[in-house]
Amino acid sequence: MEFYKKNFKKEDRQEIRRLQLLNEQKCRRLEQHDEGRNLQMQIHKVKQHKCPKFQDVYGSEIKLQLSEWMREKPSDLSDWFLVPCPRGQRCFVAASDGKTKMYSKSGRFCLQFHSELPGDGTDARKSSTILDCVFCKELDVFYVLDVICYGYQSMLNCDAQFRFFWLRSKFEENERNFGKRTVNNKSLCLLKRYDMAHDERIATVLQTYPIWSGNKPELDGFLFYHKEASYTCGTTPLVCWLFAFMVPDILEICVSNEYARPNNYANPLIYMDEFDEEMAQKRGYNLYTKNLEKTNCQMEIEDEQEQNVIEGDDNVLREIMQTKRIYNNVRQ
Repeated sequence: MEFYKKNFKKEDRQEIRRLQLLNEQKCRRLEQHDEGRNLQMQIHKVKQHKCPKFQDVYGSEIKLQLSEWMREKPSDLSDWFLVPCPRGQRCFVAASDGKTKMYSKSGRFCLQFHSELPGDGTDARKSSTILDCVFCKELDVFYVLDVICYGYQSMLNCDAQFRFFWLRSKFEENERNFGKRTVNNKSLCLLKRYDMAHDERIATVLQTYPIWSGNKPELDGFLFYHKEASYTCGTTPLVCWLFAFMVPDILEICVSNEYARPNNYANPLIYMDEFDEEMAQKRGYNLYTKNLEKTNCQMEIEDEQEQNVIEGDDNVLREIMQTKRIYNNVRQ
Protein backbone atom coordinates (compact mmCIF):
# COMPACT_ATOMS: atom_id res chain seq x y z
CA MET A 1 0.00 0.00 0.00
CA GLU A 2 2.91 2.36 0.79
CA PHE A 3 4.19 1.85 -2.75
CA TYR A 4 0.95 3.07 -4.27
CA LYS A 5 0.86 6.11 -1.99
CA LYS A 6 4.41 6.95 -2.99
CA ASN A 7 3.62 6.63 -6.67
CA PHE A 8 0.39 8.56 -6.38
CA LYS A 9 2.48 11.60 -5.52
CA LYS A 10 4.53 11.04 -8.68
CA GLU A 11 1.40 10.80 -10.77
CA ASP A 12 0.00 13.92 -9.13
CA ARG A 13 3.12 15.83 -10.08
CA GLN A 14 2.99 14.51 -13.63
CA GLU A 15 -0.53 15.86 -14.14
CA ILE A 16 0.40 19.22 -12.60
CA ARG A 17 3.56 19.48 -14.69
CA ARG A 18 1.54 18.85 -17.83
CA LEU A 19 -0.79 21.75 -17.09
CA GLN A 20 2.11 24.05 -16.24
CA LEU A 21 3.97 23.13 -19.42
CA LEU A 22 0.91 23.63 -21.60
CA ASN A 23 0.40 27.12 -20.19
CA GLU A 24 4.08 28.01 -20.64
CA GLN A 25 4.08 26.75 -24.22
CA LYS A 26 0.96 28.71 -25.12
CA CYS A 27 2.63 31.90 -23.86
CA ARG A 28 5.84 31.08 -25.70
CA ARG A 29 4.02 30.64 -29.01
CA LEU A 30 2.79 34.20 -28.74
CA GLU A 31 6.23 35.58 -27.94
CA GLN A 32 8.66 33.69 -30.17
CA HIS A 33 8.69 33.95 -33.96
CA ASP A 34 12.37 33.80 -34.96
CA GLU A 35 13.33 30.19 -34.20
CA GLY A 36 13.51 29.29 -37.90
CA ARG A 37 15.89 32.15 -38.67
CA ASN A 38 18.20 31.18 -35.81
CA LEU A 39 18.21 27.61 -37.05
CA GLN A 40 19.22 28.74 -40.53
CA MET A 41 22.15 30.70 -39.12
CA GLN A 42 23.37 27.65 -37.19
CA ILE A 43 23.26 25.40 -40.25
CA HIS A 44 25.77 27.42 -42.27
CA LYS A 45 28.12 28.04 -39.39
CA VAL A 46 30.16 24.83 -39.50
CA LYS A 47 30.17 23.74 -43.13
CA GLN A 48 33.95 23.29 -43.02
CA HIS A 49 33.77 20.36 -40.58
CA LYS A 50 33.94 16.91 -42.19
CA CYS A 51 31.62 14.94 -39.85
CA PRO A 52 30.40 17.35 -37.17
CA LYS A 53 27.93 16.30 -34.51
CA PHE A 54 24.31 17.30 -34.92
CA GLN A 55 24.59 19.96 -32.20
CA ASP A 56 27.59 21.57 -33.95
CA VAL A 57 25.52 22.07 -37.09
CA TYR A 58 22.05 22.84 -35.76
CA GLY A 59 22.70 24.16 -32.26
CA SER A 60 23.12 22.54 -28.85
CA GLU A 61 19.60 23.53 -27.79
CA ILE A 62 17.97 21.14 -30.30
CA LYS A 63 17.51 17.66 -28.83
CA LEU A 64 15.12 14.80 -29.48
CA GLN A 65 11.83 14.89 -27.61
CA LEU A 66 11.75 12.05 -25.08
CA SER A 67 8.75 10.53 -23.36
CA GLU A 68 7.88 9.78 -19.75
CA TRP A 69 6.03 6.71 -18.58
CA MET A 70 2.27 7.20 -18.57
CA ARG A 71 1.86 6.48 -14.87
CA GLU A 72 -1.90 7.00 -14.76
CA LYS A 73 -4.79 7.60 -17.12
CA PRO A 74 -4.87 11.30 -18.08
CA SER A 75 -8.07 13.12 -17.17
CA ASP A 76 -8.05 14.62 -20.69
CA LEU A 77 -7.36 11.38 -22.59
CA SER A 78 -9.43 12.55 -25.59
CA ASP A 79 -6.85 15.34 -26.07
CA TRP A 80 -4.11 12.86 -26.94
CA PHE A 81 -2.86 11.01 -30.01
CA LEU A 82 -1.71 7.39 -29.99
CA VAL A 83 1.26 6.47 -32.21
CA PRO A 84 2.39 2.83 -32.55
CA CYS A 85 6.19 2.92 -32.40
CA PRO A 86 8.37 0.33 -34.18
CA ARG A 87 11.46 -1.24 -32.71
CA GLY A 88 14.61 0.47 -33.95
CA GLN A 89 17.13 3.24 -33.38
CA ARG A 90 15.82 6.67 -32.43
CA CYS A 91 17.52 9.34 -34.51
CA PHE A 92 17.52 12.69 -36.27
CA VAL A 93 17.19 12.79 -40.06
CA ALA A 94 18.51 16.15 -41.27
CA ALA A 95 18.54 17.38 -44.88
CA SER A 96 20.57 20.45 -45.85
CA ASP A 97 23.17 21.57 -48.39
CA GLY A 98 22.21 18.81 -50.84
CA LYS A 99 22.70 15.93 -48.38
CA THR A 100 20.58 13.98 -45.92
CA LYS A 101 22.25 12.70 -42.76
CA MET A 102 21.28 10.44 -39.91
CA TYR A 103 22.40 11.38 -36.40
CA SER A 104 22.03 9.29 -33.25
CA LYS A 105 19.99 10.39 -30.25
CA SER A 106 23.15 11.90 -28.74
CA GLY A 107 23.93 13.74 -31.99
CA ARG A 108 26.66 11.47 -33.37
CA PHE A 109 26.85 11.30 -37.18
CA CYS A 110 25.81 7.83 -38.39
CA LEU A 111 25.36 7.84 -42.15
CA GLN A 112 24.67 9.97 -45.21
CA PHE A 113 22.23 9.35 -48.05
CA HIS A 114 20.02 11.22 -50.50
CA SER A 115 16.33 12.00 -50.10
CA GLU A 116 13.66 14.23 -51.61
CA LEU A 117 13.31 16.24 -48.41
CA PRO A 118 13.64 20.03 -48.63
CA GLY A 119 17.34 20.70 -48.19
CA ASP A 120 18.39 17.74 -50.33
CA GLY A 121 16.06 16.83 -53.17
CA THR A 122 14.18 20.13 -53.44
CA ASP A 123 15.60 23.62 -52.86
CA ALA A 124 18.78 21.94 -51.66
CA ARG A 125 20.71 25.18 -51.22
CA LYS A 126 17.89 27.26 -49.81
CA SER A 127 16.15 25.11 -47.21
CA SER A 128 16.59 22.50 -44.51
CA THR A 129 14.55 19.77 -42.83
CA ILE A 130 14.95 17.96 -39.51
CA LEU A 131 12.78 14.94 -38.69
CA ASP A 132 12.45 12.89 -35.51
CA CYS A 133 12.61 9.24 -36.61
CA VAL A 134 13.08 5.60 -35.71
CA PHE A 135 15.48 3.76 -38.03
CA CYS A 136 14.77 0.08 -38.67
CA LYS A 137 18.08 -1.28 -39.95
CA GLU A 138 16.65 -4.64 -41.04
CA LEU A 139 14.12 -2.97 -43.35
CA ASP A 140 16.33 0.05 -44.19
CA VAL A 141 13.42 2.37 -43.42
CA PHE A 142 13.16 5.60 -41.43
CA TYR A 143 9.82 5.73 -39.62
CA VAL A 144 8.90 9.37 -39.02
CA LEU A 145 7.57 10.25 -35.58
CA ASP A 146 7.66 14.04 -35.64
CA VAL A 147 9.07 17.14 -37.33
CA ILE A 148 11.41 19.76 -35.86
CA CYS A 149 12.02 21.88 -38.95
CA TYR A 150 10.66 21.64 -42.50
CA GLY A 151 12.09 23.77 -45.30
CA TYR A 152 13.50 26.29 -42.78
CA GLN A 153 10.06 26.52 -41.17
CA SER A 154 10.72 25.79 -37.50
CA MET A 155 8.05 23.57 -35.93
CA LEU A 156 9.34 23.74 -32.35
CA ASN A 157 6.60 26.09 -31.16
CA CYS A 158 3.78 24.48 -33.15
CA ASP A 159 1.39 22.17 -31.29
CA ALA A 160 1.37 18.45 -32.05
CA GLN A 161 -1.95 18.61 -33.87
CA PHE A 162 -0.55 21.11 -36.37
CA ARG A 163 2.81 19.30 -36.72
CA PHE A 164 1.08 16.01 -37.47
CA PHE A 165 -1.28 17.68 -39.96
CA TRP A 166 1.71 19.32 -41.67
CA LEU A 167 3.62 16.04 -41.88
CA ARG A 168 0.65 14.15 -43.28
CA SER A 169 0.01 16.79 -45.96
CA LYS A 170 3.68 16.85 -47.01
CA PHE A 171 3.91 13.07 -47.18
CA GLU A 172 0.69 12.89 -49.20
CA GLU A 173 2.10 15.47 -51.62
CA ASN A 174 5.40 13.58 -51.93
CA GLU A 175 4.28 9.99 -51.36
CA ARG A 176 6.23 8.57 -54.31
CA ASN A 177 9.41 10.53 -53.63
CA PHE A 178 9.62 9.87 -49.89
CA GLY A 179 8.78 6.18 -50.20
CA LYS A 180 10.98 5.33 -53.17
CA ARG A 181 14.37 3.62 -53.07
CA THR A 182 17.43 3.95 -55.27
CA VAL A 183 21.01 2.82 -54.68
CA ASN A 184 21.65 5.78 -52.37
CA ASN A 185 18.12 6.34 -51.10
CA LYS A 186 16.45 5.01 -48.01
CA SER A 187 12.71 4.92 -47.56
CA LEU A 188 10.86 7.42 -45.35
CA CYS A 189 7.58 6.20 -43.88
CA LEU A 190 5.23 8.40 -41.86
CA LEU A 191 3.83 6.55 -38.85
CA LYS A 192 0.08 6.61 -38.42
CA ARG A 193 -1.39 8.49 -35.48
CA TYR A 194 -4.78 7.86 -33.96
CA ASP A 195 -7.02 10.31 -32.13
CA MET A 196 -7.81 9.05 -28.63
CA ALA A 197 -11.18 10.84 -28.87
CA HIS A 198 -12.33 8.11 -31.31
CA ASP A 199 -12.96 5.22 -28.92
CA GLU A 200 -13.97 2.62 -31.51
CA ARG A 201 -10.98 3.30 -33.74
CA ILE A 202 -8.60 3.11 -30.78
CA ALA A 203 -10.16 -0.16 -29.60
CA THR A 204 -9.69 -1.63 -33.09
CA VAL A 205 -6.03 -0.57 -33.28
CA LEU A 206 -5.21 -2.00 -29.85
CA GLN A 207 -6.91 -5.30 -30.69
CA THR A 208 -4.93 -5.60 -33.93
CA TYR A 209 -1.92 -7.91 -33.98
CA PRO A 210 0.46 -7.47 -35.61
CA ILE A 211 0.18 -3.71 -36.17
CA TRP A 212 2.18 -3.97 -39.39
CA SER A 213 1.79 -6.67 -42.01
CA GLY A 214 4.01 -9.67 -41.38
CA ASN A 215 5.03 -8.09 -38.07
CA LYS A 216 7.60 -6.02 -39.97
CA PRO A 217 8.60 -3.84 -38.31
CA GLU A 218 8.00 -5.23 -34.84
CA LEU A 219 6.06 -3.08 -32.41
CA ASP A 220 8.11 -1.66 -29.55
CA GLY A 221 5.30 0.15 -27.74
CA PHE A 222 2.85 3.04 -27.90
CA LEU A 223 3.65 6.75 -27.74
CA PHE A 224 1.01 9.22 -26.59
CA TYR A 225 1.23 12.87 -27.68
CA HIS A 226 -0.83 15.67 -26.15
CA LYS A 227 -2.51 17.53 -29.01
CA GLU A 228 -1.64 21.00 -27.68
CA ALA A 229 2.00 20.28 -26.82
CA SER A 230 4.91 22.01 -28.54
CA TYR A 231 7.96 19.97 -29.52
CA THR A 232 10.04 19.79 -26.33
CA CYS A 233 13.79 19.28 -26.67
CA GLY A 234 14.30 16.74 -23.90
CA THR A 235 12.04 14.70 -21.63
CA THR A 236 8.43 15.86 -21.27
CA PRO A 237 5.26 14.60 -19.55
CA LEU A 238 3.32 15.77 -22.63
CA VAL A 239 4.62 12.74 -24.52
CA CYS A 240 4.14 9.42 -22.72
CA TRP A 241 5.03 5.79 -23.31
CA LEU A 242 3.48 2.41 -22.58
CA PHE A 243 4.36 -1.09 -23.62
CA ALA A 244 1.33 -2.79 -25.18
CA PHE A 245 0.77 -5.16 -22.23
CA MET A 246 0.51 -2.16 -19.85
CA VAL A 247 -2.38 -0.48 -21.67
CA PRO A 248 -5.23 -2.42 -19.96
CA ASP A 249 -3.87 -1.59 -16.48
CA ILE A 250 -3.25 2.11 -17.13
CA LEU A 251 -5.92 3.11 -19.67
CA GLU A 252 -8.47 0.36 -18.98
CA ILE A 253 -8.63 -0.51 -22.68
CA CYS A 254 -8.26 -4.11 -23.86
CA VAL A 255 -5.41 -5.12 -26.18
CA SER A 256 -4.76 -8.23 -28.26
CA ASN A 257 -3.95 -11.36 -26.24
CA GLU A 258 -0.78 -11.65 -28.34
CA TYR A 259 0.74 -8.84 -26.27
CA ALA A 260 1.84 -11.15 -23.49
CA ARG A 261 3.04 -9.82 -20.15
CA PRO A 262 6.62 -10.64 -19.08
CA ASN A 263 7.01 -13.17 -16.27
CA ASN A 264 8.35 -10.49 -13.91
CA TYR A 265 5.34 -8.20 -14.45
CA ALA A 266 3.51 -7.63 -11.15
CA ASN A 267 1.87 -4.27 -11.81
CA PRO A 268 2.70 -1.38 -14.16
CA LEU A 269 4.16 1.05 -11.60
CA ILE A 270 6.53 -1.49 -10.09
CA TYR A 271 7.54 -2.64 -13.57
CA MET A 272 8.25 0.95 -14.68
CA ASP A 273 10.50 1.61 -11.69
CA GLU A 274 12.35 -1.70 -12.06
CA PHE A 275 12.74 -1.16 -15.80
CA ASP A 276 14.21 2.32 -15.23
CA GLU A 277 16.58 0.96 -12.60
CA GLU A 278 17.74 -1.82 -14.90
CA MET A 279 18.28 0.61 -17.78
CA ALA A 280 20.23 2.99 -15.52
CA GLN A 281 22.50 0.12 -14.44
CA LYS A 282 22.98 -0.92 -18.04
CA ARG A 283 23.83 2.64 -19.10
CA GLY A 284 26.23 2.91 -16.17
CA TYR A 285 27.91 -0.36 -17.12
CA ASN A 286 28.15 0.65 -20.78
CA LEU A 287 29.61 4.03 -19.79
CA TYR A 288 32.10 2.30 -17.46
CA THR A 289 33.10 -0.14 -20.21
CA LYS A 290 33.44 2.67 -22.74
CA ASN A 291 35.59 4.75 -20.36
CA LEU A 292 37.69 1.68 -19.52
CA GLU A 293 38.30 1.01 -23.22
CA LYS A 294 39.19 4.68 -23.72
CA THR A 295 41.60 4.56 -20.74
CA ASN A 296 43.26 1.37 -21.99
CA CYS A 297 43.58 2.86 -25.46
CA GLN A 298 45.12 6.04 -24.01
CA MET A 299 47.55 3.97 -21.92
CA GLU A 300 48.62 2.06 -25.03
CA ILE A 301 49.19 5.34 -26.88
CA GLU A 302 51.19 6.76 -23.96
CA ASP A 303 53.27 3.54 -23.74
CA GLU A 304 53.96 3.77 -27.46
CA GLN A 305 54.90 7.44 -27.19
CA GLU A 306 57.15 6.69 -24.21
CA GLN A 307 58.82 3.89 -26.16
CA ASN A 308 59.34 6.24 -29.09
CA VAL A 309 60.98 8.76 -26.76
CA ILE A 310 63.28 6.06 -25.35
CA GLU A 311 64.13 4.86 -28.85
CA GLY A 312 64.74 8.45 -29.84
CA ASP A 313 67.13 8.92 -26.90
CA ASP A 314 68.99 5.76 -27.92
CA ASN A 315 69.37 7.09 -31.44
CA VAL A 316 70.76 10.37 -30.12
CA LEU A 317 73.21 8.45 -27.90
CA ARG A 318 74.34 6.33 -30.84
CA GLU A 319 74.95 9.46 -32.91
CA ILE A 320 77.06 10.98 -30.10
CA MET A 321 79.11 7.78 -29.74
CA GLN A 322 79.60 7.57 -33.50
CA THR A 323 80.74 11.20 -33.58
CA LYS A 324 83.24 10.53 -30.79
CA ARG A 325 84.64 7.51 -32.63
CA ILE A 326 85.07 9.54 -35.82
CA TYR A 327 86.74 12.35 -33.84
CA ASN A 328 89.17 9.91 -32.14
CA ASN A 329 90.07 8.29 -35.47
CA VAL A 330 90.82 11.70 -36.95
CA ARG A 331 93.10 12.57 -34.00
CA GLN A 332 95.01 9.31 -34.35
